[in-house]
Amino acid sequence: MTLLVVTNLFPNPIEPQRSTFNERQLLALAQREPTEVLAPVDWVRKFAFLRRGRLGELRRCRDWRGLPVRYPTYWYVPKFLAWTRGFTLALSLLPAMLAVARPRAILATWAYPDGFAALLLGRLLRVPVTIKVHGSDVESLDEGGWHASLARWALRRADGVVSVSRYLRDRLLAHGVDPARIAVVANGVDAEGFRPGDRGAARSELGLAGEGRLVLYVGNLKADKGLPELVDPRVVAACRDAGASIAIVGDGPYRAVLERRIREEGLADSIRLLGRLPPERIALWMNAADCLCLPSHHEGIPNVILEALSCGLPVVATRVGGIPEVLDPAGGVLVEPRDPDSLAGGIRAALGARWDRDAVRASCPAGDWNASADALRHAIKGRKL
Repeated sequence: MTLLVVTNLFPNPIEPQRSTFNERQLLALAQREPTEVLAPVDWVRKFAFLRRGRLGELRRCRDWRGLPVRYPTYWYVPKFLAWTRGFTLALSLLPAMLAVARPRAILATWAYPDGFAALLLGRLLRVPVTIKVHGSDVESLDEGGWHASLARWALRRADGVVSVSRYLRDRLLAHGVDPARIAVVANGVDAEGFRPGDRGAARSELGLAGEGRLVLYVGNLKADKGLPELVDPRVVAACRDAGASIAIVGDGPYRAVLERRIREEGLADSIRLLGRLPPERIALWMNAADCLCLPSHHEGIPNVILEALSCGLPVVATRVGGIPEVLDPAGGVLVEPRDPDSLAGGIRAALGARWDRDAVRASCPAGDWNASADALRHAIKGRKL
């Protein structure tokens, strides 16, 4: 019998860089416990894959780096009837779930709709369900509406809930989740892949030799990641005054806004968009940069901060969510969210300081992914996994 994982946060052949933090933890977990993954892909994305002629790659994929995985289609009504998405996800997953030998436990990562749907199916199959939350899914509980009510319903009834930070644990308590059923399990970091390297060699390999200083952003391109503040004229001016440009790694809905601003405001010499990159290239950019900047409006504990610290790269990040739990003065600068002046000041401070790379690396509080998987395995409720 296996542990069944339900998660939309998992790579596939067309999106190999999707949620690599979740991939790393689940791969490590699978080394300790027979594990299978159901990674639903919504029908809109599947239609986009079909238009690109790549849907067949997804259909043929049954194994991801040795981990059995299936990608069932997640059906829902776009824009309308949003409150039904947890129910439609459960129905979408049911055929694939019945094809798996009855699991001993179910782990869902993300509160809604994943956790809600997994709880419905777990009750149907009479197996225990643990829901792992990450950050934005808990912050959305404050928004009201049906999706928040259904997410709270699932979190209060799950056999166990796993939080990636103490901050999120406190938020769960405020929403009525039983403290006895909450475990805090920090994500890990690949300390071998993300470690200090020769800065000159990294800059040379990236074609940056002879260029000025570099402020690096890595993450999804969304407004709530603080990108409006990052490209605010006051922040761009602060970087220019320090002889620095901004490099942005990632993709997402805010990319079109960034491209337009770069074009219309003549910022091509100050901001470069690099798109999605594999972990080894991100590590190279981290070794070439002078600081990482993550101006998010809300977060759990973003793995990119742990990876930067592991590279010895100082971090400028907002004082939100679990970030203050992992970023101390030896590793970076905390600034206020949604505040371009505070962000500009933090970047000036980071670029003006003399950082000890060994001390920055030593400030990283995370263990490796094996330790994280051990803790997650222990936290999964229902039996001695």
